[in-house]
Amino acid sequence: MSLLDCGCGPGSITLGLAEVLAPGEVVGIDRDASRIEIAEQSTSERGVANVRFQTADVHELPFADASFDAVFAHAVLQHVREPLRALAEMRRVLKPGGVVGLRDDDRGSVVIAPQVPEVLRLIELLTMVEELNGGDPRVGKRYRELLRTSGFEEVAISASCEYDADIAATRRRASLAVRAAREFVGPAAVEQRWSTPEEMERLASECASWGEHPDAFSAVIWCEAVGRKA
Repeated sequence: MSLLDCGCGPGSITLGLAEVLAPGEVVGIDRDASRIEIAEQSTSERGVANVRFQTADVHELPFADASFDAVFAHAVLQHVREPLRALAEMRRVLKPGGVVGLRDDDRGSVVIAPQVPEVLRLIELLTMVEELNGGDPRVGKRYRELLRTSGFEEVAISASCEYDADIAATRRRASLAVRAAREFVGPAAVEQRWSTPEEMERLASECASWGEHPDAFSAVIWCEAVGRKA
C-alpha cells in the first residue's frame, strides 16, 4: 500500500504510518523546507526505510495521476487557502478505489477553564492570523460538503474530543500556546496592529501560568472524514 501524507510537518505521524504500512511506500510532503529537514533527520535516527520526504504544496502535488492508495491530511485543510483545489489534487493522485483521510480541529469548539482573559485573547488572535493567511479554523464541519463537491464517494464523518485534564497535559498545551504567541501569532498580530509586543509577551506569560493552575482544563473537538475515489 502506498500513502501520501500531506502537510507532514516534522514527520512524527508520517513515520508512525510508515512503520504500520511497511513495506508499503509512504511519502510525506510539506511546503516548509525546514520541517522536511527535521523529518529526514528523524527518519535517519529511527531507521525507517520505506518513507521519504519532499518539499511540496498541497495545491500542486508533484506526483502523477493515480500514484497512491491513500492520502492523509492531519490539521492541514484549516490552513489552506483553497481547500477544494487541495482536495482535487488529493483525488487526482489517488488510484481508483483509493481513500482520503482528513482530520482538523474546530476552533469554535474550544473549552477553557479557568476562563483566563489572556488565554481567550490568544485564541482569538490565533484565529484571526489563520484567517488572514487564508485558512479556515472551522473547516472540519464542512467536510461532507467539501468531499462531496470534490467528487469523493462513500463519505464517512466522525468527531472526537481531545482534552487536557492533568497538570502534565496542561503544561504541554501551555508550552504550545507560548510558542505560538512568540513565533507565529505575535509577529503577524503586531504587524497587523492587532496587538503589541508587550501584550503578546503578557499573553505568553499568562498562558504559561494557566498551564500550572491546579484547576486548568481544556478540550477541543476534532472533525474527521474518510472518502473514496470511484
